[in-house]
Amino acid sequence: MYNSSYPTFLEIPVFQSHQFVLMRMVALIFEKKHADELKNMVASLCLVINDVFPSHLNLQVVECFTQINDDESDEQLSYGRLVALIAFAGMVAVTLCDMQQFQEISMIASYTSKFLHKRIALTWTQNRRSWGGFFDRVKKIIEKNEIEEKERVSLKSHCSCWWFSVRVLVIFGIFGIGAFTLVKTVSRTRSSF
Repeated sequence: MYNSSYPTFLEIPVFQSHQFVLMRMVALIFEKKHADELKNMVASLCLVINDVFPSHLNLQVVECFTQINDDESDEQLSYGRLVALIAFAGMVAVTLCDMQQFQEISMIASYTSKFLHKRIALTWTQNRRSWGGFFDRVKKIIEKNEIEEKERVSLKSHCSCWWFSVRVLVIFGIFGIGAFTLVKTVSRTRSSF
């Protein structure tokens, strides 16, 4: 049954397009790199949910990621801000779901998508941005992240190998000293008889 006081959830496509997968991957990279900051921001926003939601909180969520730098106009929406806003809105939605605040989830999704649509339509053409350019950048970020992960794993395994070698040397050293001491003790014992 439809209740007009509750907004309906946005339709989620049944299939996952390549762009959806890329967007999710880059959002996960962003979430991982900025986990502590994002968790603190989400927690502080969700603490005041009953007092200020929906109008003021929606505005706060978006303003966190659209503050201007000296070199950017107030209308500009960079690729990084796009990813940040989507990742942050997703984290807020997950937290609200845990709090069973389903009406607010729908409002966050609706407000964020409308904001992004408007900002992209107003600024991307004049700033020479496009979805093609965005996804090209996303692919580079994902590739760079995969290389960094492989290097981290390689370094970790290299360190593990190094520590393993040190441990083996220490163990053989201890056994060597023990064997030497045992042989010396046995030879002294035989010579005393």
